[in-house]
Amino acid sequence: MDICVPSPVQTYNTANGPGLLLVILASAHTNLKMIQASDSEPQILATPTSSISSRFPVEVWECILDFCAWNCEFTNDSHTLYACTLTCRAWLPRSRMHLYHMVNLYTEENLRRFLSLVRQNPIIGSLVYELSLGPPIVRWKDLRRIEVEAETSTQSQSSALASVHSISRPEMACNWICLIPLYLLPLLPKLYTVRFRHLPYMNDATQKYLTRFRTNLNIRVLSASHGYFTSCRDLAWFASCFPAVEQLRIGIVKFTVPSSTAPTFTYRSHPVFTHLHLWKSAESVLQTLLSWPSLEKIEHLSCDYVSRSDRSIAQFFLRVISLQRLSIQLFNSAYPLPDKLNLTASAGLRELKLFLMVRKGSERFLESLRLPSSLSFIALALQFDSSDCGDIVPSLGWEALDVYLTKGFPLLKDLDVFIHEAPLTAEGRARVYGFMAKTLPGLRGKGIGTVHYRTHKISDEISFWH
Repeated sequence: MDICVPSPVQTYNTANGPGLLLVILASAHTNLKMIQASDSEPQILATPTSSISSRFPVEVWECILDFCAWNCEFTNDSHTLYACTLTCRAWLPRSRMHLYHMVNLYTEENLRRFLSLVRQNPIIGSLVYELSLGPPIVRWKDLRRIEVEAETSTQSQSSALASVHSISRPEMACNWICLIPLYLLPLLPKLYTVRFRHLPYMNDATQKYLTRFRTNLNIRVLSASHGYFTSCRDLAWFASCFPAVEQLRIGIVKFTVPSSTAPTFTYRSHPVFTHLHLWKSAESVLQTLLSWPSLEKIEHLSCDYVSRSDRSIAQFFLRVISLQRLSIQLFNSAYPLPDKLNLTASAGLRELKLFLMVRKGSERFLESLRLPSSLSFIALALQFDSSDCGDIVPSLGWEALDVYLTKGFPLLKDLDVFIHEAPLTAEGRARVYGFMAKTLPGLRGKGIGTVHYRTHKISDEISFWH
């Protein structure tokens, strides 16, 4: 297919920040097949095989569209991709693929508009693989700013405070999500992932509509966060609405009655998922999961922002016997660790990523690690939020860890240690670096063991494993 050559690439700053945008001006398009050779270049007309081709290599414009999609996701602005859909017919399918691969529906109005679009263009429904439902997550400090603005707003105070209430308690305004399985779900034949940013208020009416998700056996990834359930066991009912789910993510879910209460809604057996991601999950959530027989089938487990003070965490790790990959972010690390990280029940565990916030009182905690001998990769990330890093690092029990891993882990091929330190003095940094250079002699003798240093401020966002 002949593709018109666009005008040159232009670089400039957008309102969302600096970036590279491909500005394609329709008025500047030139079809090279229409170029007439000048009198000074008669050989172009005489030799057809040397004519200038007007065809872009497919790889080139696919990379252009992929970059535009990345930039739109990074800036949260899809205008560039919309422009790409109007450039030429060849660009339309791939541009649409990026535009509708993941669809965010924040409000009921978004649902109505998208439903109308899919009904008019059914092909768009076949491009949707991921669906995110509910209003965007509002952080506490942003919510406080909104409250202050509402108090000083020129509109009536009652309407302003009502708007704030809908933001702080979005589950009260999310019942429109229950219409998704009734109207939109049949139009999305390839839907693979469903994310609930906020769950609707659970009652008999919403339960009646949510059960319609059971008719879709293509949904394999389910994420649920910021929701309230009447009973802990009602979480199992919610999971049973997605019988084909293999990956489950649960975060910031709360319950209004004790876990011993019988389930409010009847449910079938919940799905046998193999991937589980827990994010800021309370003790009651862990207790609920412990009652699920599918826990023993989990192969990939990620626990983020988990407190070691939770009583169920030890029982939880003893139940996941089929684990192959495990990622843990533990906090409150100033308390002793015995029996809290006993992972020996997971005899098939191959990869472990462990993050801990280390403070004074964590001395020799590395000696309490109990790991399966099947491990081939370990990433240990330690975060120090104070200038005491130079005093704490030497006391963590590196000698015992070196002996433990050297003698009992024949399959271990790589150990990466990430030390995320607060800003230190030159003397403190030299002390830490000098000590770590002499640690883990047994592992280093086998070519295993690398220490990475990262300096950060307390308020910085940290990438634990890089």
